[in-house]
Amino acid sequence: MWAEPDVNHLATLMRHVYENKNSDEVKAKVETAYANIKNNFNWDVSAKKTIEFLKSVRFKPKLGIVSTWNTKCGIAEYTKYLVSNLRNPEEVKIFANKVSSKDLITMDGDNVIRCWEPYFDDLSTLCNKILESDLDVIHVQFNFGFFELNSLADMVKKLKEKGIKLIITFHSVGNTEFMNKPVKLDSIKKRAKTCRQNLGAFIK
Repeated sequence: MWAEPDVNHLATLMRHVYENKNSDEVKAKVETAYANIKNNFNWDVSAKKTIEFLKSVRFKPKLGIVSTWNTKCGIAEYTKYLVSNLRNPEEVKIFANKVSSKDLITMDGDNVIRCWEPYFDDLSTLCNKILESDLDVIHVQFNFGFFELNSLADMVKKLKEKGIKLIITFHSVGNTEFMNKPVKLDSIKKRAKTCRQNLGAFIK
């Protein structure tokens, strides 16, 4: 989901709540919000909804993850914990960056496909490998320096056209510099909007 909050409107609402915190209006809204969270978003209710959803799924989605993997990297470690807590982790395809064998922590499993280079890759090989694997869902671990943004946007568009669902976890979102050039997520915002029906996004 690609969201664009109105910062000015949010600031106005927050100031209104602060300046009127003792008013009947604000107290009523706070009590209603508290009751909603307490009754509808507690662990028991959330777990029940999750179980019901999983029971309603008629097929077992084939999952792939694009990430650094099996190296001394925080995101690689994060992805390892995600995958290890799935029911059948060995069935998840891992599309990892190319590294020297001496940089591996352990030997790669048969489900690991090393097919992209950080940043300078046009991601065409990665995209083709994903399509060849006949997957339903791709989860991309994003960090500046992993992917050139336009190449990533091109891949997202191609996968969307093939009906593949995408989830992108943004491990960093602030404007930065790479190779002495400014890098901004805003540069692909319009292209990402066109893919929003098939794209989920999370910010860590």
